[in-house]
Amino acid sequence: MSKNESAPGSQPANPPADPYETRVVAVIDILGFSELVKRADKEPGLRATIRGALDQARDINLGTQYGGVRVQNVSDTVIISAPDTQLGFWTIILSVDALAFNLLNAGILLRGGITVDGISHEDHAVFGVAVVEAHRLESAVAEHPRVILGRKAVDRFSEYRDSALNGSGLNVEFIPEALDTISRDSDGGVWFVDYLKRYGEENFSPSPDLLLVEQGRAVRGIMQQKLDETVDNPQVFHKLSWFARYWNRTVISGYALPELAAKLAPIGLIELPGES
Repeated sequence: MSKNESAPGSQPANPPADPYETRVVAVIDILGFSELVKRADKEPGLRATIRGALDQARDINLGTQYGGVRVQNVSDTVIISAPDTQLGFWTIILSVDALAFNLLNAGILLRGGITVDGISHEDHAVFGVAVVEAHRLESAVAEHPRVILGRKAVDRFSEYRDSALNGSGLNVEFIPEALDTISRDSDGGVWFVDYLKRYGEENFSPSPDLLLVEQGRAVRGIMQQKLDETVDNPQVFHKLSWFARYWNRTVISGYALPELAAKLAPIGLIELPGES
């Protein structure tokens, strides 16, 4: 046995550095994943959509001196983490927003949680209290198709928002977009990644993005069909009805502007049973 080798069962002479650290962590559940896998098995286009959305979430790069975003998915779970910095925090928010918005084009909804805590996030192993807490937020708190912020993530958001508003935060062009991506939901009072925000009036004034209008029309049609098909599945109906109300109040914000109402009409509202 050489001087650098250890006896069987003993600690190595030069143990590797401990990768456990505090990071911003999102744990995302792809809803209806088993049915999605069955569809993707026969639809190359759907496989490309899923792969592209995951790649975009991984490839978001905010700032020339930034690195350290890690993305892994196993079955229906996606784990994204970034360093516990302002840039890392906003990267997670915009990564989740991009993932949710892009998968929505295929009628795929997400639910998840974001926290800030300890994690070991390597290619071969992911574990830590951050994963446990983010999964708890996803499975026990989020309830609807939304990705919510836990207490520690809300604290970071409040700190970074205040510094951005008083001019002491990061001076980078994506900050206004990132700030606008987090909203507080009247259903439960939780803060969440507002992935439909780009369908609101601010993105259509003074003139609508016609590609976004057409994209919105297609998404509305997909989600309306899904909702109509839930006549014998109350659990899925509950999720989709929350999304429908979220969609409708977002799109209606543009309808309220007379100069935009006619141009946005093709997007349409999702009809809910018993509601007019």
